[in-house]
Amino acid sequence: MAYSGNGSMPYESASKLGHLPIIKNEFISTIIKEFESDKINLEDLDFSSSYSSIIELKEPKINSVIAIDGSYSSITNPLNQKKSISFIKVATLMISLDKLKKAQAPIVNPKLLNEIITQYSDTLATVLPLNNIRIKNLTPLDTIRRIVNITLKVENIILYDTLKFLVYRKWDSDPNVVLKFNCPLCEKQNEFFKEFDTENCSDCGKEIYFTDYISLHMDFYEDNTNESIAANLMQVMEHLLLLSYVRILFNEGKNKLSKVLLLKDGPLSLHSQFSRLVEPIREFLDFIKQKEVELYLVGIEKSGAFFEHSLLLEKKLKKKGEFLIPNNKYIFSQIKNGDSDTTSYGERVNYGSKAFIKIDDKSIVVASIPTGKYIENPVKEDMMGIEEIIRMLCELKSSQFQNALLPIVAVNKLASMSVYPTNNILQKFSQSLMKESSL
Repeated sequence: MAYSGNGSMPYESASKLGHLPIIKNEFISTIIKEFESDKINLEDLDFSSSYSSIIELKEPKINSVIAIDGSYSSITNPLNQKKSISFIKVATLMISLDKLKKAQAPIVNPKLLNEIITQYSDTLATVLPLNNIRIKNLTPLDTIRRIVNITLKVENIILYDTLKFLVYRKWDSDPNVVLKFNCPLCEKQNEFFKEFDTENCSDCGKEIYFTDYISLHMDFYEDNTNESIAANLMQVMEHLLLLSYVRILFNEGKNKLSKVLLLKDGPLSLHSQFSRLVEPIREFLDFIKQKEVELYLVGIEKSGAFFEHSLLLEKKLKKKGEFLIPNNKYIFSQIKNGDSDTTSYGERVNYGSKAFIKIDDKSIVVASIPTGKYIENPVKEDMMGIEEIIRMLCELKSSQFQNALLPIVAVNKLASMSVYPTNNILQKFSQSLMKESSL
């Protein structure tokens, strides 16, 4: 690995001749010759193992949209590049369908779009120390734990309430939940038989927060930049905010949920240690499904393997309103690597199943739509509210970009810290504070 620069001295550039021993290596040449590229013939794409159909396009009965997106921006100390913090922002846009239509008919009205962003939006925000910064008298790990706890329990209590609602299955009259997770400090497993905010570890006696259940501390390393903690906290906040709207609207009455489309930028999935939240989320959504309450909840994927595959489907999905629900065999034969006979895609991490949806003559979106309990090979009847969701997505097509939805475009602008405010302003703000505090 080359030496890096430090401002006064240049960095060591990679050698332009360093690749020659690789090219001349017979073993590497032999291996590369054995490689085979998987080629997808568009004409050979087999839909027979999956569910495809088209819905009747008519005026949707949903009248409002709630869109959610998040972002984070990491800033380094100008006097010491090894010290950094990260600002995290999660944005919500709440707007009527009528106003959204006015913003883009017949073409996008940027003034009206900006008015929507400023008048019908809200944001949640926090800041995390990433590297070589801590709260006085606390270790770096305890600093992160404390800030995560305050961010959820004090500053954004709606998220904290939703976390407890999910973990303790509060929709169930007799949940009988016992939490088991390791102490962040001594790693001894603790069992909690009743609801708590703080408890002492049964082994080391140190304080454990309820928010430690999320296990963001597992991403902390003394010698790392820890930027993944900021990214993961942002994602957890996005999902908790999304489920907060479901929880609140459900408690207000089933008619409230049936009038709103809940739209998240990104798939309905939580990976790694955060997947422990997936099972209670599925159970809650299945509870709503069994109550026959209409729920319109969808995540939109704009990158990744499923998005790349959607670009191949333009000639297969020909009409607006047509859709494809890929089953397990299709996913592992056409999109992802794996054996469909031994692996169930997303069983541990997804609370939404995939659907490719044609929203106009040229645009296909990748949607994640809940099925309640996990279903390996879902069909239309399993996907909660899919017909109404498709009608709404067709209405929300943005004329600015291909495969784009106007609420997602708008909430992206709101969440982006390079726009509201500019990253330069954010950097100056944080640098002034870090200089003043000698961080």
